[in-house]
Amino acid sequence: MAIRIVTDSVADVPAALVEKHKITVMPLTVNFSDESYRDGIDISKKEFFEKLATCQKLPTTSQVTPGLFLEAFNEILDQGDELIGIFMSSKLSGTYQAAVSAKEMIGSDKIHVIDSGLVAFAIGQIAVALSILAENGADMDYLLETADQMIEKTSCRFIVDTLEFLTKGGRLKPAEALVGNLLNIKPILTMIDGELKSAGKARGRKKAMKSVMDWLDTSNFDLNNKMVSLYHAVDEQYKEEVKKALLDKYPQMLLTESEVGCVVGTHSGPGCVAMSFIDINLNELKFWR
Repeated sequence: MAIRIVTDSVADVPAALVEKHKITVMPLTVNFSDESYRDGIDISKKEFFEKLATCQKLPTTSQVTPGLFLEAFNEILDQGDELIGIFMSSKLSGTYQAAVSAKEMIGSDKIHVIDSGLVAFAIGQIAVALSILAENGADMDYLLETADQMIEKTSCRFIVDTLEFLTKGGRLKPAEALVGNLLNIKPILTMIDGELKSAGKARGRKKAMKSVMDWLDTSNFDLNNKMVSLYHAVDEQYKEEVKKALLDKYPQMLLTESEVGCVVGTHSGPGCVAMSFIDINLNELKFWR
């Protein structure tokens, strides 16, 4: 009997890791004015940002339905396995609650559902870590306890390149956006209590990157031997600049790269680069190898 990990498409787990660790990914639906798409199935991240660039009205996302969770959960149980589902913040989507509803309908104690309070690959890196620990023999109690610790110890920063989509989404007033564009302001976002919140701003991308590095310094974070994730919204070049800065300072970090998907991308637009990390030394995890 194995322990399987289930997450949603917002976790932005790279396809190679999904396949390697047999992670089940439940797709949200992305709704543009003309058509709806299953995230990661009917529309790629690149195609999403191409459509986002030309749309007048921001797309919305629809949660995974309880029916889809019923199907996925039962398939895993029918194989004789248990599962942990870890999903995006319940304050940003009803996906977590839909998973809870499916669990209650099935009535099995082999299903465990977690509200991560996070978005993007900040969720995905925990899903991958739990999969690795499960593969190495960790039992359910250990995995659930470790998941709680990892959520508590996860920090993230999103550097936004354009103010256009924050304005369209009502998070920024048009007058503020006008001034911000004139001053080349780059907002920096984070997750606080399950919601995307401001963590500051900087004039230009280089200063934004320096602001993130300064935050790591002043917070006394040491990312060596920690899980670190770097993800971008169709801006490979800027991602590589941030990557170099991180590797120069923390050469022993365990880095995974991904791409920003539909939920964060709707607010950030293209050009966003983000990083997250779990402030737990991997050498201290019993089943990590």
